[in-house]
Amino acid sequence: MPFVNLFYCLINLAVFSYFFFENSSLGILWCALLNSIYIVYFAYANRRLVTVYVMLFTMFFIVPSIIFNDERYLFSGALFKNIHLSFDQVLTLCSSVYLSTIAFVFTLILTPYKEVALYRELKYDLKNKQIFLILLFSFFSITTSFNLYEFKVMLAEGYVAIVSGESSVQKSLAFVLIEYSFISLACCGVYLKHRTSMLLLLFYFMSIIIIGQRIPSFLAIITILLYFSRARFIDFRILHGFGFFIAIPLLQYLAAVRVYGSEALDYFDIAGSYIDLFRVTGFTQDTLKAAISYSGEFPVNIDPLDKVNQIIRVIQARVVDFGIDTPSTGFGANFSKQLSPELFFGGTTFASSSIAESYYYGGIGFIFLTSVVFIFLLIKSESFINNGSFYSVVYAVVVIPKLLGSVRNELFGWVFEVLVFSAIIIPFVFLTKELFLRKNSVVT
Repeated sequence: MPFVNLFYCLINLAVFSYFFFENSSLGILWCALLNSIYIVYFAYANRRLVTVYVMLFTMFFIVPSIIFNDERYLFSGALFKNIHLSFDQVLTLCSSVYLSTIAFVFTLILTPYKEVALYRELKYDLKNKQIFLILLFSFFSITTSFNLYEFKVMLAEGYVAIVSGESSVQKSLAFVLIEYSFISLACCGVYLKHRTSMLLLLFYFMSIIIIGQRIPSFLAIITILLYFSRARFIDFRILHGFGFFIAIPLLQYLAAVRVYGSEALDYFDIAGSYIDLFRVTGFTQDTLKAAISYSGEFPVNIDPLDKVNQIIRVIQARVVDFGIDTPSTGFGANFSKQLSPELFFGGTTFASSSIAESYYYGGIGFIFLTSVVFIFLLIKSESFINNGSFYSVVYAVVVIPKLLGSVRNELFGWVFEVLVFSAIIIPFVFLTKELFLRKNSVVT
């Protein structure tokens, strides 16, 4: 099989070379799409974390370009119309996307992976069951009730007021402690293969989605479902149904809520949401277009550590209700402000993406390197999750959504998010393990 995959790579590279020397951007994109299809549906369909990552990458950087392939789309920004690319820069754009996909394939070929089922005999079982269930349901009720109330406030005051900390509702420190306690308890239940714990954790993340934090929580839901499907507790086909029939309309409706508030239903069309999906995902490609077209015509101050400051600002605004207003030095904020001040000061940016920041920091060669690193991390992460340990569940909930989300997030920012979140939640996880898990005498 590795020889077949290697042969496929050589053929694909030969076709790419032909389109490249023919200056065919569309042909290069079709080669990239073929790589994604080959990974997801043929050679590496069993690498489920990798396939999710590749599908996200394809949705954001390949499919919109093919669907909306015209001069206006490829040569200018989809959302930020001040972005303009030359013919050579468009060729660089498409080649960068292709290079990522071929790096995905090469990494999968060269990285060893052994598929194993999550073992059924657990190292730990549950103790103090009644207390565990009381705390689990109590903390779930408190956290989701607050999120639903925050959703109501968002409809009245707007999404920008929520994320900026200017709304009439704030998270108290006591609530944050309850929230992290719930996540720890739910992870404990997921480890024990309790479907109830899984469902509560899913509903918790859904309650976060409705207040506008769509992609991180959506990826957390996908990760949890993947974990249970890998353990043969959920049919993998359910994930496809969830994604197509529920997730797409829901995410697009919530996008309308962020803009129109309580009047979102008046502007929402279920059938049109599937078309709008590719239009909206195409906005993410503006990040790569901005990085490639940038030639120093305006000053930018990009700080790879900006995510740390961003986390501090969020905590100050939403928890302690105190903070110093410091300008963001992130990729998305800097470029958005320079390219379209009216959109930026209206609360709209194109965020960031790992491929765009890779090009900004090190060019097309750095894109290849970071693509290899991300796929390698996903392969090793899936192997770790498959061992079925308690901490592998925590890893799946805390780390994997951030790693998958790097497709449309900062190149290094997700690492800092993981480190901060881990530092906060590990004491809760350790305490939960000590209070409610005991050695299973059956397992040696």
